[in-house]
Amino acid sequence: FNLRLNYFTLAGTHNSGAGANGLLYWYSGLPAPSCLVRNQDKSITEQLELGIRYFDLDLAHISENSGDWWEKGLVLAHCNENIGCAYSHSLKRALLEIEEFMGQNRDEIVLIRFKDHAETSREYIKKHLGNEILSIFRTSSKVRINPDSNPRLGDAITSNKRLLIHTNGGFWMGKPFN
Repeated sequence: FNLRLNYFTLAGTHNSGAGANGLLYWYSGLPAPSCLVRNQDKSITEQLELGIRYFDLDLAHISENSGDWWEKGLVLAHCNENIGCAYSHSLKRALLEIEEFMGQNRDEIVLIRFKDHAETSREYIKKHLGNEILSIFRTSSKVRINPDSNPRLGDAITSNKRLLIHTNGGFWMGKPFN
């Protein structure tokens, strides 16, 4: 329990939200071909139940005028400069699944990495990502965010700061999760 996170290997999934709740859709609302854009066929909860503790999440956003075939705001996506972005379900729904699982599994650590987002969503993500995450975890009794990027795992579990969030730079300035 005195070892730091960097001494552990966590089971993880690439593009963890790409297909985690069924089909992905192009911005037009048409289904995107699974063979091209879907990386997962298990929900976030099912991935957690199978032992996944590292989630690699790509983000984009859906504007108010995008139709009603998905939730508006920050969404999980699979983006590629050659094909564009295929959209999955909302980030909020994925975070709530993680919060619920961690509330039932008090000895678990989860690391989320946000990366590779749609270029057209960069400013929206910068403006809204911190608030989206904190709206769930700032007051959660189930799990709290650990401000240390490399905590001792025993300390993280004892303090209930068992959720670690890393990003690929550019999403926000400073340290929003202290």
